[in-house]
Amino acid sequence: MEATEIPKIYESLKRGELYKFWGPRTVEIEVTNKCNMRCKMCSRWAWKNQGSNLDINTIKRLVLEIKTLGGQNILLSGGEPLLREDFAEIVNKIQTNGLNIILFTNGTLMTEELADKLSKGNTKFVFSIDSAIPEFYERIRGVKGSWKLATRGLKFAVDMNRKNGHKSRVGINFTTQKDNVQTMLETVKFSEENGVDYIRFGLVHGQDDVGLSESEMKGLRSQILEIRKKKDNMKLEIFGSQYFKPLIRGDLDIKAVSSGFPALKLFKEKPVPCYVCSQFMLIDSFGDVFPCTYHYLDNDPDDLKTQKIRAKNKIGNIFEKSIKQIWEGEKYREFRKNHNPVNIERDGRTCGQCEHYFQFAKMKRFFDSLKRRGIEKTINDSAWCGCDASDDSI
Repeated sequence: MEATEIPKIYESLKRGELYKFWGPRTVEIEVTNKCNMRCKMCSRWAWKNQGSNLDINTIKRLVLEIKTLGGQNILLSGGEPLLREDFAEIVNKIQTNGLNIILFTNGTLMTEELADKLSKGNTKFVFSIDSAIPEFYERIRGVKGSWKLATRGLKFAVDMNRKNGHKSRVGINFTTQKDNVQTMLETVKFSEENGVDYIRFGLVHGQDDVGLSESEMKGLRSQILEIRKKKDNMKLEIFGSQYFKPLIRGDLDIKAVSSGFPALKLFKEKPVPCYVCSQFMLIDSFGDVFPCTYHYLDNDPDDLKTQKIRAKNKIGNIFEKSIKQIWEGEKYREFRKNHNPVNIERDGRTCGQCEHYFQFAKMKRFFDSLKRRGIEKTINDSAWCGCDASDDSI
């Protein structure tokens, strides 16, 4: 965010229309709900209703609508996006309209040709690789031989990005859980040795069968401290869950994280507004629109309980209204109003899972400073920072 934008941001904030200033900066499009993995931490592969895709003409329409609204990034997710035979056509439409791509993929279907095409634009590759050690990775992913395919795809992206002048960024997303927490440092070394730009450690919580126990959380702390000792001598950028630092400092209860609702107490004791719903939109493979990934229940849509929750959280559907109509519509505006600040008593189970609390608190301090001290003083303050910044470095 540029300092010159701050006066406009402030005026939008006063009118309660921050969402109009930003537009949907990042729109996630779930281009398919089909997946070729059987991951322990995800039930998508077991869905009865698997194989739903948004048709190519709909996706092309959405790209144009996002561009018109001032969007910057299109996040392509699934399922596994590369299962689509027309994936290169989707990429071409996004790139020719000058939008950035964020690609979430397991990498097993990445080809050298596709990596070349993607890396010629501004693409953020996010490869889901949960361990540098094959047996640990495949124990989590549930498919024999998948580690070799995933790391081959990663190498294609690294090589093609280098060939095309490093216009893009190639990274690894490591979902920390019982079966891989002991391999975090090994995966950092692997990433550095293979020319990866960054690695981000996510955190499974609220799933007793795969999530970390209290004792394993202590093992997580040890791994992070070891990584910290070595990272200054690496080119690799290393990021992590926003809850890693508070856990290490002792500012966050390990039990709260293990329970799956680390933000419950934080939002309750010091409420802050949700800013994701003023910058982000998720469109699933059925065309349903959700305000964030936590309000989108990623379970089998044939399940009756899931259907009720999805119906409650859904903001609209892109086959019924345009993105602009949904983004500026009554349901979205009502959602933003109800989450300013977040009402944890009402939305506890959903918002209690949120990983963005500390980012929201930082943004709130920035906006409060605008109101209290004025625009010019805030901009000139040496302690000023962009309001969309988050502290997720390890």
